[in-house]
Amino acid sequence: MRAKEADILLRVAQKLLEDVSVEAFTRFCLDEVCSVAGLDAGHLFFVRDTGGQPVLLPSGIWHISDGRFAPVIDASRACRFAMGEGLPGRAWQSGDLVVQRNLAEDAQVPPRQSFCEVGLTRGMALPVRQSGEIHAVLEFYGTEASRFDAALLQLVRTVGTQVGIAIRRKQGAEHRETLRREVVHRVNNSLAVVTSIFRSCARTAGSVEELSATYLNRGPDAACRPSNAVAAPGRARRQSPDPFGTSLAVAPEPRSPWRSTDRIP
Repeated sequence: MRAKEADILLRVAQKLLEDVSVEAFTRFCLDEVCSVAGLDAGHLFFVRDTGGQPVLLPSGIWHISDGRFAPVIDASRACRFAMGEGLPGRAWQSGDLVVQRNLAEDAQVPPRQSFCEVGLTRGMALPVRQSGEIHAVLEFYGTEASRFDAALLQLVRTVGTQVGIAIRRKQGAEHRETLRREVVHRVNNSLAVVTSIFRSCARTAGSVEELSATYLNRGPDAACRPSNAVAAPGRARRQSPDPFGTSLAVAPEPRSPWRSTDRIP
């Protein structure tokens, strides 16, 4: 088991360095855990705020080993679990791996009955932590043939925890890259405005001094200078609105599927 743990963590670390989306990386991690543990389905729930009440919402990111298990994907789309509700909710509440060897006992949540109907009769759920807070829950399912012995559960606990941390890091890296691109885009727009203003002034200016005075009177900081600023000879001082009013606005923070503070309408 130790060798399997080391192998999967190495593959996850290597995948983390690749330029893939968070969704693709998460699916890869689910595939790896299910493959090593001999499980047939894996899924990720996010913790989200719904009007002041946090709940678990499905990510839609799944590992399915066989097409006959696919109905559970559709059955889970509308699932919302409060803390302590269902298998994922109990893992969220306990803060540790929760195992259920008979999913029929979880039939109080109607959409999950489809798991037993397709042969997924055993399940486990593991919370994903960062900085002491739970931001998501990994869930895995198997059939009667799946091993749920102590060694396997320890492997899932160890590997699942590390995979959860890796998913969080990947999401953070993607968030920073999105923000960087947005800032670069806005800066390029601002530079284009400056270039346009300068060329417009250069076409009408008769000297360097006149160009300087005209450009400064039209530049973004014109409104900040004293009203007695020197204007170009023979020309009335012109005021112009700040061309950077929207170009250099602070880039909005991209919506993150991991943020527990997001509100659902």
